[in-house]
Amino acid sequence: MKEFRKKLFNVVSLVLAFAMLVTSVHTGASVTQAKQKKNIVILYFSGTGTTRATAQRIKTKTKGKLLEIKASEPYTDDDLDYGNEDSRVTKEHESADSPAESTVRPDISNLNSIKKAVKKSDVVYIGYPIWWGEAP
Repeated sequence: MKEFRKKLFNVVSLVLAFAMLVTSVHTGASVTQAKQKKNIVILYFSGTGTTRATAQRIKTKTKGKLLEIKASEPYTDDDLDYGNEDSRVTKEHESADSPAESTVRPDISNLNSIKKAVKKSDVVYIGYPIWWGEAP
């Protein structure tokens, strides 16, 4: 059962990352507008690398600045093992009714850099993995 959940999670993550790429990059008007702007930033948080790859594609298409959202305590493979009841992501998930309401989200180590980049930007893309079927 754990292996099935892990495979399902990977498939759903890949599909959603692809959907994010298609909707944010291939919508003609938004890409055209983004290319006309001078200051574009692509923020992303990636647990396994899927969202990172998608963010890099958006950077290539928009010529924007790529900036990773970094947890103060980076996630390890063991932390990301949602099939393990003691893993970090399982504990975060179980701390609230939805991931967005979790009180145990990590501190962001580069928050000041993110704030500065956003303030200077005309367009901000935000990429994130899907955790437990929801935005984190």
